Amino acid sequence: MPNNAVNPEPSRFDKLSVAEGMSVLFCANNIRKTRHSTNPKARTLGWFSRNCVDDCDGISGSNRCDAFASLICPYNRKRNQELVPVQKNSTIIDAEWSTIHLNRVSVMSEFKGKVVIITGSSMGIGKTVARQLLEAGASVVINGRNQERLDATALQFRSQGFDPLPIAADVSNVDDARLLAQRTLDHFGRIDILINNAGVSMEGELDDLNPDVFRKVIDVNLLGSVNATQGVLPAIRKSGGSVLFISSVAGLSGLPGFSAYSCSKMALTALAQSLRTELHGEGVHVGIAYVGFTQNDPDKQIHNAQGELIPQPARDFASAQPVDVVAQRIIQMVERRQFKRVFSPLGKLAAITNWWSPPLLSWFIRHMYARYELAKTFQTGIAGAIENAELRIAR
Repeated sequence: MPNNAVNPEPSRFDKLSVAEGMSVLFCANNIRKTRHSTNPKARTLGWFSRNCVDDCDGISGSNRCDAFASLICPYNRKRNQELVPVQKNSTIIDAEWSTIHLNRVSVMSEFKGKVVIITGSSMGIGKTVARQLLEAGASVVINGRNQERLDATALQFRSQGFDPLPIAADVSNVDDARLLAQRTLDHFGRIDILINNAGVSMEGELDDLNPDVFRKVIDVNLLGSVNATQGVLPAIRKSGGSVLFISSVAGLSGLPGFSAYSCSKMALTALAQSLRTELHGEGVHVGIAYVGFTQNDPDKQIHNAQGELIPQPARDFASAQPVDVVAQRIIQMVERRQFKRVFSPLGKLAAITNWWSPPLLSWFIRHMYARYELAKTFQTGIAGAIENAELRIAR
């Protein structure tokens, strides 16, 4: 495609599937066509266009839908590094469309030498963010409550040629959070970025929920972010750095069965908004990321209504995003100093529906929750049947 081309020729659209055509529509380059349209549906789709560049990040070549969006977005064309063939039914679509740039953003110069604290980074999203920042040349402090797991993560990173600083601390405890900040300053002499990622999850309806579970979730997810931020804020002010809060789609609208979790994540929005206003004009970036359903570590656990740790239940009602992609988008928020970003299509749908028609969003959540409860009942029934069969065999 010629360097001065912005949009493909109209005839090229004939070669796209419906899904690929939708990617073209969502492209940031087509905002003008949707935002000023007289068609309400087109204007609604235009809301997604602002996030097209974000959604093209970290895409694999096999996903043609996102690949086409990445190709058409001129912003991504400048940042892409690798070329891969785009195929449709095992044939090259067009000579000029035969290769696209994947958005594998090089952030080495942006983060090299920066000191980053990531709370809750011994596993999951936090661990992946830590790895990607280490690859980008940052000095990373990994944190968690479990000393054994934290040491194992640090050992894994060192075997890959990196040298993170592991600091075991429970950020829900004020003294531990201050210790985390002080030990980082003692070791590196500065703090540039704080990513408030530490969190716990729960499941259970409010009527059955042990009050200690609610308190635990608030202490870690909300007060843990408050404590960690207060500990590093003087150093962040000096460096003109960033404070990023990791929220969730559960922070956009209350989810049934996850009341404590939704409360804690929704409160982070108010915290981020307040802090952003308080720091206005001081050169400090404050951001909040609304992460969608993400592929979890196999050993991830949550609290049930009684406070017991149980394996993370399967979420078959929604597709999970790859953790590497989620981590890359978190890093890009810091790089671009974005305030707010909703990661998943489901989260964006919830956000716009809540603004456009709250009753419709309530109906949708009830529908999804009914499906979720039905799936749980089915799984429980199968497990019970297997257990009863095993007992009969044993007899």
